[in-house]
This record gives sequence, structure tokens and C-alpha cells, in this order.
Amino acid sequence: MRRLALLPVFLLLCAALSAQSVTVKDTVMRTYGYSDPDPVPRTGRIYPYHRYQSFALEGEDRLWKMVVLENDFLRVKIFPQIGGKIWSVYDKKASRELFYDNPVVKFRDISLRGPWTSGGIEFNYGIIGHAPSCSSPVDFKVEKKADGSVSCYIGVQELLTRTRWMVEINLPKDAVWVRTRTFWHNYSGLQQPYYHWANSAVTASEDLNLVYPATYSIGHDGRTTPYPFDQGHDFSKYSDQKFGRDKSLHPGGSQKGYFGAYWEGDDFGMLHYARRDEKPGRKYFTWAPSEEGSIWIDLLTDGNPQYVELQSGRLFNQNMVQSNDTPFKQFLFTPYGTDEWNEYWLPFSGIGGVDEVTLKAVVNIERTDEGSMHLGIYPLRRLAGVLEVRDAEGKGIYSENVTFEPGEPFNRTLSLGTVPASVYVRGDRIWSSDTRQTERPHQIDKDFDKTSVEGLVIHARCLQGMGFYDLAEEYADSALAGNPSATGALVTKAALRYRAMDWEGCYSLCNKVLSIDAYDPGANYTGGLAAWKLGKVYDALDRLEIAALTTELRSAAQTALAKIHFALGDREAATEYAAKSLVGNAWNMTALQLLYQCCPDREILDRIRSLDPLSHFPDAELCLAGELSPGQLDEGITEEMKWQNYLHLASWYHEIGLDDKAIRILDACMEDNVLLSVWKAWLRKDPVALEEARHRQLDLVFPFRSESFEPLRWAVEENGGWQFRYLLAMLSDYLGDDSSAIGLLLGDDSGFAPYYSYRFTLTHDLEDARKAAALDPDEWRYVCDLAGELRNRGEYPEAEAVIAPFYASHKDNVHVADAYVRVLMALKKYRKADKVMASMQVLPFEGQSATHSMYRTIKLEQAKECLGRKQYGKALEYVAQARLWPVHLGVGKPYDYLIDTSEEDALEAEIRAAMGGK
Repeated sequence: MRRLALLPVFLLLCAALSAQSVTVKDTVMRTYGYSDPDPVPRTGRIYPYHRYQSFALEGEDRLWKMVVLENDFLRVKIFPQIGGKIWSVYDKKASRELFYDNPVVKFRDISLRGPWTSGGIEFNYGIIGHAPSCSSPVDFKVEKKADGSVSCYIGVQELLTRTRWMVEINLPKDAVWVRTRTFWHNYSGLQQPYYHWANSAVTASEDLNLVYPATYSIGHDGRTTPYPFDQGHDFSKYSDQKFGRDKSLHPGGSQKGYFGAYWEGDDFGMLHYARRDEKPGRKYFTWAPSEEGSIWIDLLTDGNPQYVELQSGRLFNQNMVQSNDTPFKQFLFTPYGTDEWNEYWLPFSGIGGVDEVTLKAVVNIERTDEGSMHLGIYPLRRLAGVLEVRDAEGKGIYSENVTFEPGEPFNRTLSLGTVPASVYVRGDRIWSSDTRQTERPHQIDKDFDKTSVEGLVIHARCLQGMGFYDLAEEYADSALAGNPSATGALVTKAALRYRAMDWEGCYSLCNKVLSIDAYDPGANYTGGLAAWKLGKVYDALDRLEIAALTTELRSAAQTALAKIHFALGDREAATEYAAKSLVGNAWNMTALQLLYQCCPDREILDRIRSLDPLSHFPDAELCLAGELSPGQLDEGITEEMKWQNYLHLASWYHEIGLDDKAIRILDACMEDNVLLSVWKAWLRKDPVALEEARHRQLDLVFPFRSESFEPLRWAVEENGGWQFRYLLAMLSDYLGDDSSAIGLLLGDDSGFAPYYSYRFTLTHDLEDARKAAALDPDEWRYVCDLAGELRNRGEYPEAEAVIAPFYASHKDNVHVADAYVRVLMALKKYRKADKVMASMQVLPFEGQSATHSMYRTIKLEQAKECLGRKQYGKALEYVAQARLWPVHLGVGKPYDYLIDTSEEDALEAEIRAAMGGK
């Protein structure tokens, strides 16, 4: 069945005799919106995405599309226009919310692109969270399934890694849980960064227990500390965390597959459960209970209390670069690899806590004395049969016939003659006394030298896996300086050279490796890809064929071979290799798409839909076959950047030699911009069309695919328009060639302000900053850039002349106020800077502290000025003000013992000494 197009305002799919339902409707939520996208390309870690930099101080009612899944036990609310976030899961039997159900949509500057909202469960993929899609519309579909369950599918194309992820949010017919199934495919054919964490939030309270079976905790830097007891505190108790700063811990050391929250006063809890081969990582984050953390309560909600984040991940920790110096490093996403996993989110209540979790029940055991215990069971589905308690030797010491209904707690106090070791229902174990603690090493081996060649190679690979490509190449070069034949360094550098489109350099590095080891998987695979780019057909086939011998890259190499053979016109060989690639990677979406090109069988499209119901490939093929209109295809794509999906498909069709399909899929796109028009003109080899392409939309069009290089270079050669040079410069810069980018931007024939602002980021030429500000005098970024550059050059009076009049007409813009204050501080005009700061209303972003530092400096400098004028009373007032933490500046006050007041103390002592010791 074809994937549903954009759903109507209200759609109810409900069987007459079943409690299962899925509803799609509009709902009104008080919303504090975001706006003001940055028009300037920033070829850093978020490129090709743009950031939003303005956030509403006042809320307004807004309609949001909401999906509601419901059975007899749970009600689930999902917001597909806000990253597909699960907003709420309500336990109907306990009349309790499992998660932090935020009553408002309050976007604040916390995510990679800026906007983020607290509460529910969000899904993060790519290079870091909170991911680019967390506050944007995603693709979605709802379904009533044959097994009686209901599902909402959400997903999006992830541009940073050129992957696509889909999450099925499934509510079963007869169980008390929400299952989320991820399907994630690497379409790029290259190794990509690997990051995924599901981030849930629960309500914080004094009786909140953080349920994490663990013996130690891992930091973001990979260092470990004891858990739960450390520094005289029990970190499993929220009430025992009233010290220090924000806490971000990754508990480990247990093989148990669950974690969660338990509110002791209500005897109610929320749990996450997954097989550990699917989700070994777990984390919790708590804001500091001081004002440093509590400032975020009103910033992120209206009327709700504080929240705590509980997260599940594919790696042990959310690693910083420093974590690479510990066992907790980073790996990469295999080319054409596909990952699928399931996780379960569930309530429990009425059993006094949790000691074990299975998909049958939550169990709590409390031993009252030797041989006696209280047994609490919260059934997650219907169970009927014999309940049996066994001792350590497996002998039964208690049994009874039971029937457990889902969500109905069962409690027994049993007087037993021996210590219980396990509990079974119907012969299935639901509890064991085993601690299941592990002895996995969590400290770096003392003999490991991170500065050795091997250590540098490992670090380079980890940096590549985190998306720090330039730094990764630096480490690879350092390793090669120590050993020019270090194959690991050569392969890593070759992969990075390939990403930079240095095909010759990549090919040469791979050949060096193959002269040492003919079977090296990475050198054969990457060298084969480079050979194909260089037109060395038989060398490409040769290397990929040998890579296909290895288990590590067999499926990827076979997929690449299938693409090459298809492009060469050998569909029989293409079919054979695509089929082979599925043997070790049955979910290889790229191979399935290739098989369909070789043999357009509808069963293949059905197979693709069964794996990823949100894949746009089946509908694209139906559109190309005339069975769907372009409008119907467009309606089925609801994510933020629709046009990127069309370009993704077109570039793939072109790669395998199907230019006619590439042209027609781009023609089907309901949107248009300069980049799409260039592709269409290039595919048609129609230079005349470039003149019209120059006038298409250019705002927020940031090319990042290496496949766009040739179309853009052709456009530059054929037409030379600044629009084409601008786009090609961005792409060259993003791929690591900023010198070529600068060369492409020579000339002043553009009237487009972002062109000059972008060139300014490359050259820091003051005239570019002036030109951008002159072309768009109302854009605050250009004025702030100009004033900031003048300040950096020490030209303070001119900087003030630029920023002061702009601030006078833009006093509500905190970015402008910040730039103005910095200029005034450079001019030592502290009184004026103080006045500006007093009027600022700063919405903070996570980790920022600059505004308070500026405030403190301004107050202390004024105190020094007053001291010099012998205005001692006024000087003491300024020192006292320097000790304050005004909330309107967006930085909450930490605990007193964490604040360094030595400068205030010394200055106050100096003032009082000048006063004669008063």
C-alpha cells in the first residue's frame, strides 16, 4: 500500500471492537517560537544546516499537528512538527504521566541549530545532540497494524552524515509499554560519524530515585567515578544532589538492560528496557539545584517544576574528544551499513520499587529477614500459569497458580525456609538474585602511549568518527611523521582525502598500503572508490573485488561493485553483486534500490517500505512511472528541507548512469533554487538554462554533496555567474579547500549581502564586512560583524560609530546589545556599558556565562574609577553589585562556594583601607 500522503486535520483509524486507536489532529499549544535564520553559510560542524538565533519572550497560541496512539493502558502523544518528539505517555490505570509533559512549547537556544524544547522523548542522530532535526518538521505516517497494534513512523534525512533514520513508535494491543524501533541506513558509501541518543525527561522531585544498576559512572571525558556513592553523596537520589554544578553521568558496570525513575512517595515509576547489544549506553542529566540550574525552569516551561533527563545510547557515553584518551572512544558507521534496534518505555507502580525488568514484568524483591521476602510483580502483559520461587540450587521453595493482568500489581509476603534465588512464571525466569555486575575495564591501560604511532592512529580514527575531519588528518599526519608506513594512518588519511575529493592523493595513499598488505580492507575499498573517480575502471573493480573478500567491508564493496557494473551497463553482474551484498546486510537499502533498477519488481518496493515506511524511493519510482503525480509525491514529504530529498535521489540516479531519471525527479520537485536549477541544466547539458538559474532562490541554499562539485564547476565555466561561484566556494570550503573558495569569490559583481559576509568569514577583509552591512543595513549580523572586526583591530571609535546608532534602533536585539557592550568596554566607557546591560533581557544558551563575566568586569572597573576619585561609598556599592547574579542576564548563580570572589574581596579591602579601615 502506498505511503500515506499529508494527513487531514483529523483522521481516526479505529477498529469498532478494539481499544486500539491512532488519531492525527491539530492541537493548540502555548508556544514561544523561534525565528531569524542565519543567512550566512558557516562551514563548521552544523553545515549545511543554518541556525536560528531569535527566540520569543512572549508566548502565543499556535496549532500543532499531534498524533495520538492509545490502548487500554497508555495514551501516547507525538509531535511530528517538533522533531517527531514523543511529547507525553500517560498511564491510564495509574492516572500518571510517565514523562515530563510540558504544558507549553517553549523553544530556547540549546540544540545544535538553536531551538529546543524540554520534555517527552526526543531522538538524536548524526554527530552530536541535540540534533538538527529536534525542533523541525519530520516525515511521518500512521498505521493500524495486522497484529492489532498502532504505530506512528517518524524520520528524516540526516545531512551531516548523509544517512537516513526512521523510528517506529509502536503501541501494542495487549502490553503496557511503548516500543520504539530505529532503522538507520548509511546511504553515503563512506564511513560516517556515529552518534545516537534517545533523550527523555521526567519530573524532578525530592522523592525521585534514579534507577540505574551500576558500579561506576563514566563522564563525557571518559573518566570514571564510583556509583552510586561518591563524594559522600548517593547519586541515585535526586534529593542528595544539592551541591556542585549540573550532573551528567553515564552509569555502567552492570549487564542489566534497564534504567529509569521511581517516585517513592507515589510508588510509581518509569523504565527503559532494551537488549544491551542494542542499547548499552545510559545517562542521566540533572540541572544544578542552585540558581545556576533553577534559572532554566521558567526559561523552558510555564508552571511546571524542574526536570531530569534520562537517556539511552548506542555507545557507553556521549564522548568529548578527551574521552579518546580513555577506553571510551568512537567508532564509525560502516558504508551502506544499516542498524536496527528496539527499546521499550514502560510504567510500573504499586510494588515498592524495582529489582529486575523483563518484557513480562517488573519485579521488586524486599527481603524482610532470613528466608522471608516481599514479592511485588507489575505485569507488562497477561501471564497465566505457575508462579514458582526457587533456591540457589534451582529447587522450588514456593509455587502457586496465578493469572496476571497487564498493569495490575501483584504482591505477596512469603515466609520461606531458605534464601530465594530466582522467580519464574510459566517456566520463564522473571527475577534472579544475580547482581550481573561486569568487570569490563574502564581505565586506560598504563602501557598505552597515546603519543605513539598507534595511539595517534587510533585518535585520528576517533576524530573522524566524531566529525572533526581537519583535526583527524593532523593526527594521521603526526602518526605518519613517526612511521611513514603506518598502514592505519595511511588508510585514515586516504579516507579523509577522498572526502576532500582529492582522488589522486587518496589513490596514491591506498596504493602505498597495498604495497605493504595486498588484502587491507580499507585500502582496497577506498582505493577502489578513488580509482572509479579517476576513470581507472579495472583498478576500481580489482580493489573492490578484493575488499569483498573481507568480512569487514564485504557488503559495502559488493554494493559499490553493483553500482559500477550497473553504470557500465552490465545489469546481470549488478544484480548478482547487489544480491550478494544483502547476504551479510539484509537491510541494505542502497542494494535494494539497485536491485529494483535491475529488475523493477513491485515486491522490491514493498520490501523497502516494510523496512522503512518513510523511504521516499518507492513513491519516487511510482512518480517516475506516472502512477503518482508530483503533487502526491510532494505531499508525502513533510520534513523541513523537502528539496534535499529530491537532490539526494537525483545524485544517486546520476551516479549509476540514470540521468533521465535524475532529470525527471528534479523536474518533479515543487520547490526550486539555484542549486537544483544548476543540476537540471548540467544534466541536460543546457548552458542557456544557466542564465535563468541565476535568478532562482539562493537564500539558505548550502551545497555539501561532493556530487554537486561537477555541476557547479560546469556552471562557473559556462556562465561565470557569481551565484555559481558562491555555491562552489561554499562546497570547496566545506570539503577542506578554503583557498579555492577564496579564489572563487574574487570580484564584486554581487549585490547579495551574504556573499560578502561569507567572504569576510574566510578573509576577514574589513571591506567585505562593510559591503555586507551596506547592502543590508537592517541585518544585525552584518553590523555586529563589522563592529566586532573593528574592535578586534583596535579601532574602537569607529566600532562605536558603527554599532551605537544601530543599537539605538534595535535595543531589543540582545546580539546587538552584546556587541555594543563589548565595544564600550574596549573604550573603557563602563557607565554607558552598565546602562546598556541593565536593559538587556538575555535568554541563555547551555553553558554560556559571558554576559555575567562582562557585567562583573563593568561593575569592578567602575568601582576602581570611584576609588581613584575617592568616592569610596560608591565604589563599595559597585563591588557589592559585582557580587550579584542578575537573572535578566541569563546566567544563574552557582553555590557560593563555587564562586571565586577574590577580586571583589581584594578590591573591597583596598577601598576600606583607603577609607581608613572603616
